[in-house]
Amino acid sequence: MNSLLNDLAQASELVEQLRIKAKAGATIAELLRYLVLEQKLEDQIHLMALFSEAFAVPMGRVTAIGSWWYEDNPELDDEAINAYVGEILEDFR
Repeated sequence: MNSLLNDLAQASELVEQLRIKAKAGATIAELLRYLVLEQKLEDQIHLMALFSEAFAVPMGRVTAIGSWWYEDNPELDDEAINAYVGEILEDFR
């Protein structure tokens, strides 16, 4: 039970950080790099769930996140992920 509560608390903190960074002008790619590189989250479903919660959108609006990665040759690079999903930040701001 403690682990679940810790996970929920961490998710809540991450959602708040995403909102703060988005209001400060961060792009989708920058927010993803924050989660992946600084917070060490690599599960793409988890990333999508955090974005869905942070910006009050259905998962269907953030599924393109599953095609992005920060290295090698992802299906979607930073520019493409910003184009596909960036609209949620415009709506949020």
